[in-house]
Amino acid sequence: MTDLVFTNTVSFRCTSNNGNGTWFVFKGSSRNVLFQDKAIGSGYKESKFTMDYFSKDSIQISIRNFDENDIDVYMCSHKDKSSNQLIMGTIEHYQTSVNLTLMTDLVLENTVKLRCTSNTGDGTWFVYKGPSHDVMFQDKALGSAYNQSKFKMEYISTETIEIEIRCLDKTDIDVYMCSHKDKSSKNLDLRNMEIYEPSVNLTLMTDLVSNSTVKLRCTSNNGYGTWFMYKGTSHDVLFQDEAIGSGYNTSKYSIEYLSQDSLEISIHQFDMNDIDEYMCSHNGKSSNLLDLRMIKNTTGMCQIYSLNDSVMIFSIMIN
Repeated sequence: MTDLVFTNTVSFRCTSNNGNGTWFVFKGSSRNVLFQDKAIGSGYKESKFTMDYFSKDSIQISIRNFDENDIDVYMCSHKDKSSNQLIMGTIEHYQTSVNLTLMTDLVLENTVKLRCTSNTGDGTWFVYKGPSHDVMFQDKALGSAYNQSKFKMEYISTETIEIEIRCLDKTDIDVYMCSHKDKSSKNLDLRNMEIYEPSVNLTLMTDLVSNSTVKLRCTSNNGYGTWFMYKGTSHDVLFQDEAIGSGYNTSKYSIEYLSQDSLEISIHQFDMNDIDEYMCSHNGKSSNLLDLRMIKNTTGMCQIYSLNDSVMIFSIMIN
């Protein structure tokens, strides 16, 4: 059975293992005949009620433009055997609704997604932009004022669509609304929401412990794109995504994706040669420079801890 949504078409199914025989469908506590096989009962309209055969063992009854009068008791019988009662008054029913939601952060230069959901059944989708509600989409047809390389609409299901705004800029910070089958969502006003600049950050996640594994983490809010990790003052490529750079060893360096927005680089058997500059980039945006030579202890020197908790001080003086 479908959800009980007012103004929608609601369907329920009757099944039987009782062989060939006549189907009856009843409505109301007095068991008025709604159908005898496909013949509709007296007082009911074919524009409101339909019955379809799925097989010799199964029929489906559909109630169009469902309303309060249809919340009733239903029962079917087949070859003189009766079903249980379907009491719609005990089942939750819903008003039709359409909702528009922001699915991603508003990060400039990134792809931003809006999702519109509806329980109003089959019908035409509209998406509007701006306070004057200019039509951006009618189903998948893009409005004449908009660019296909900038805006995209995708069907997620019969009840859900998703709108992509590529390379978000300040002109896209606007009011959006969608409608489905003549029901409209509320305005989604991006002007009242926080806007972020794209950023990439590199962080030291562990102490610098000699002969141990030291980890660096790179995070980004910059959408999908290629990751790079660099080492040294000349920014030699240590990784391009999961591919290790020329001259580096996979037994020494490894990379792990934590999410689409985060990855972690492990430096195994950490030693003096690993005290260097590191930087990462994602989708063309570079992180801060992480200089392990500038990791200070209280003496102003770069400090590396040994595994037996004694301190090994390398003579790299910090000015």
